[in-house]
Formats: sequence, structure tokens, C-alpha cells
Amino acid sequence: MIAIQEIRAAADRIAGKVLVTPAIEAPVLSKLLGRRTVLKLENLQIGGSFKRRGVLNRLLSTDTEAESAQFVAVSGGNFGIALAEVCETLGLAVTIVLPESAPVASAQRIEAAGAKVIWTPDVASAFARADELAANGYSLIDDCDDVQIAAGSGTLALEFLEAAPQITDIFATIGGGSMISGVATVTKALSPQTRVWGVETHGSDSMARAMKQRAPVTIDVTTAISTLGVPIVSGVFLECVLELVREVVVVEDREAFQGVIDFAEKEHIWVEPAAGALIPAARRVAANLPGDAVIGLVICGGNATVSDVTRISG
Repeated sequence: MIAIQEIRAAADRIAGKVLVTPAIEAPVLSKLLGRRTVLKLENLQIGGSFKRRGVLNRLLSTDTEAESAQFVAVSGGNFGIALAEVCETLGLAVTIVLPESAPVASAQRIEAAGAKVIWTPDVASAFARADELAANGYSLIDDCDDVQIAAGSGTLALEFLEAAPQITDIFATIGGGSMISGVATVTKALSPQTRVWGVETHGSDSMARAMKQRAPVTIDVTTAISTLGVPIVSGVFLECVLELVREVVVVEDREAFQGVIDFAEKEHIWVEPAAGALIPAARRVAANLPGDAVIGLVICGGNATVSDVTRISG
């Protein structure tokens, strides 16, 4: 389990190197959901997603696995962008392994930061390729199984609850599980009455399936949302979710892509499909919440092009 003290230390460590992103009221979504709704805009974070927080905490916590180290990581896009851009700033070398489902625009941004990109056919082969490189001396950074990354991710919840302490229900998407673990840790430490809800899509529901089995299980990743597709969650993040998260709501890809359009049309905010999944998930839960409930949605990122969205949503 992650300690709140680790997340507070992470906040101090990365202060000034990340943006304190806005928490804003969402009046149109509030009407849609029937409950007051507040958004934490990590799509405005440096690098376009919350991932920079965890990457910075991980690398700044490391007694330089040294400037000569060659790092490697698997990404669906956002983690690779954050890692490449932070490594560029710190003068570190990194290789990012991307499945073919990852957005080309993300790969271009990764390469622009000076990182090497390796493409593989799918998520499983991406992890296998990273493991091969790790066996040959590369230093693997795995945001699906790294508590330092989770602690860095959790710093967004420190900000969110300070800005909107009235929140009763927080919704956050789940890829590998680092963000939900950090967010849930902060929430239960500072606002134990607040409920935390995870969100996945079918074909990326490795956490929901693991919760049913109460053990990590390997799934075939079939989602079109590359930033959510992880074949297996770690035991430590599963433990956090089982202990601290009320439920993981699983929605369809098409609902998530419609959510992107809803955010754009209703609140004039551009988000990526992972964040779009929050709207259908919150709609399923909201009707059963008390009338005075206040919903907080963690907008995890905004790294999607119009063509990424229209290609799937039609």
C-alpha cells in the first residue's frame, strides 16, 4: 500500500516542475448527471496528461541509476510523452516501446523530445520487447507496477481535494492502476467519507476482472483506447483498489468516444478517450447517489487528435 506521507513528499519533490491544474465547475454536465460536478483538468498538465507527475517523482527519487543509464518503458502514448520529455530535461536516454494502436501524434512528440521509439504489433509484444531490453541491461520503468509513480500521480488528488473539499464522489480512469491507487490513497486519508470510483472500458478491464478474482489476471487487450490497454495489473495496485475503491465501472469504447464529444460540446473542453469514459461511468452511478452528492471527475489527459476520435466514433 502507498502511504499518504509518500504522496506529500512527492508533491514537495515535483513542486514547480508540474502545473497545479485548475479544478472547475461543469454546469452543463451537472445538469446531465443530476449532481453538481467538478473537473480536475489534467489535460492542461505539461505533456498533456497527469503522467508527468509520476515520472518526475520516479526519476527525481532515483540516485541516478546514472546519467549513463539507458531507460526503457512501454506506453500507449501519454506515459511515453511524459517520460521522454522529463528525460530530455534531465539529460537521460530513454527508449519507448509503443503498440501499433498508439497514436502517431504521440510517437512524433516522443521522438521530438529525443527518445527512441520502437513499434510492436500489440500491447503484449510491447511488454515482451521491453523485457528483452531490460534483460540486456536497460533500466525498465513500469508505471503499471511502481509505487513512486503512483505517489507522484496521487499529488493531483491533494490539489483536487484542497480546491474542492466538498466532493463526495471521485471518478478516475484506470490503465495500469497507478493513478487510481494514488488518488484513492489521498482521498481515504484526507476525506474518508468520499467514495472513489474507477473506470475502465471493455477490452481494457484488467482491474475489474482482477477484483472479481481477487488476484491479477491476464486479459487480451482489445480496446481501441491505447492509454487504457494493460494486460495485467500489479498485485500492489490491485490491493489498493480492493481496499480503497468502491467499484470499477466498465463502459464500452463507443461510449468513451461519445464522452469526448460530450465534453467538447457541453463544456468546451478537449479530452482524450480515456477521459471520455468518465461521463458514461458517472451517468450509471449518479442516479443512485444522494441528491446533495458532488461528483469530481479527474480529466486524465487531452492527447488525442480529431482524427483519432472520428476514426473510431464515426
